[in-house]
Amino acid sequence: MAVDELDGWVGSDLNDACRLLDAEFLRTASHERDDGFALCVSDSVYQGTVRHGHPGIPPVDFHRVANSKDGPSTAWLADPV
Repeated sequence: MAVDELDGWVGSDLNDACRLLDAEFLRTASHERDDGFALCVSDSVYQGTVRHGHPGIPPVDFHRVANSKDGPSTAWLADPV
């Protein structure tokens, strides 16, 4: 990530996060839960962190979802606890 000439944050990771926040599947998942909470991570976060099975982050709790906002991409949605 970087800061542009107007002191705004820019970068592909930030763009990915914003696309995920705007994804219909994430809205649907959060509305289906009583607490309104849904956890979704980008493919790069899943591949770099989640899939390694660190304590408290079980990869089996995540399933792959397709995100088509601004082109096809992969994200990972955590199953409800």
